[in-house]
Amino acid sequence: MKASDFLKPGARRPLRTVLLEPGSFASHWDGRPEGAIAIGIRAISENDETIAAGEAEKFVREVVRPTDDGEAVIAYNDALMRWLVGAAMCDPNDTEKRHPNFPLAASTLHNQLTSNALRFLYEETERLRVEMSPIHPPATDDEIGELIAVLSVGEAMSALPGPDAAVVRRFLLFALEELREVIPEAEEVSE
Repeated sequence: MKASDFLKPGARRPLRTVLLEPGSFASHWDGRPEGAIAIGIRAISENDETIAAGEAEKFVREVVRPTDDGEAVIAYNDALMRWLVGAAMCDPNDTEKRHPNFPLAASTLHNQLTSNALRFLYEETERLRVEMSPIHPPATDDEIGELIAVLSVGEAMSALPGPDAAVVRRFLLFALEELREVIPEAEEVSE
């Protein structure tokens, strides 16, 4: 029997499915699953993004009430990440359904997941966005050659601000992991 045998007619599969291990769940969460669970990640709409931005702003204004701009930015980014993840999470078999363990995901994730699990889900959501984006076409062979040349100089990462360098490193690791799956020699070269 295949996983597709469990899909109801008309059900739309998520574009990405990830597994959250038990260590991903907050210890104090009453509904904490005992084992790993699959989470569907669906593409979110512009409306979802607008709602997430509004809710994040509201959270900062009404709940956090920051004393300075730095605190406000951090609180806003954390809330925005939580709301975007909440909008993207769904049943692993049907994008039209909320995940059964997280029916009110956006407003409760901060009490259900560890911060690392939330960041992991956000990164998976962002990967999906980049993979699907018509704004980011695939790199040409010439661009890949240019990337290799830039990275071989050794100064590329130090030229980027910390958060930007972290994002670039994540995407580079993602590319490396994808290549390792199909080209075993890629792992040997990196050692």
